[in-house]
Amino acid sequence: MKPLLWPRSLASGLTLVGLLLGGAAWAQALATPGWVRLVPPVVKDTAAYLTLENRGSAPLRLVGAETEVAQRVSIHMDHREHRGGQVVLGMRPLPHLDIPPKGKVEFRPGKYHLMLEGLRRPLKAGEKVTLVLKFQDGSRLKVILPVEMR
Repeated sequence: MKPLLWPRSLASGLTLVGLLLGGAAWAQALATPGWVRLVPPVVKDTAAYLTLENRGSAPLRLVGAETEVAQRVSIHMDHREHRGGQVVLGMRPLPHLDIPPKGKVEFRPGKYHLMLEGLRRPLKAGEKVTLVLKFQDGSRLKVILPVEMR
């Protein structure tokens, strides 16, 4: 039996552990810092924004997310429709979102966002919200986003 060889640096050790525990998506997904929208205490839903980058050579499918501060997290896309000569703004839930190989998808106002539905308590400006992004292959990516009024 070969002896267990430990990585030379802590950084490479953490990468190794992440690959073993997090699966393929952890290795290829990178979340750029984002934010969660501050809403008045009586509002029970809010949105989270960030950029997801796929550093891998295969498509990456985001299928959901979870957080302790909300009952549900769903993927949404804003849209505009023309009805009767008027522009109607809205949003639609998506069952998943594909991030192309070597590509990025921006979650920003007016485009994609993560809806935090059924807030369990009012959020405060400056607090950090932990989201766990879930991918089709079963892997997960933890992101921590500040609550901001924008």
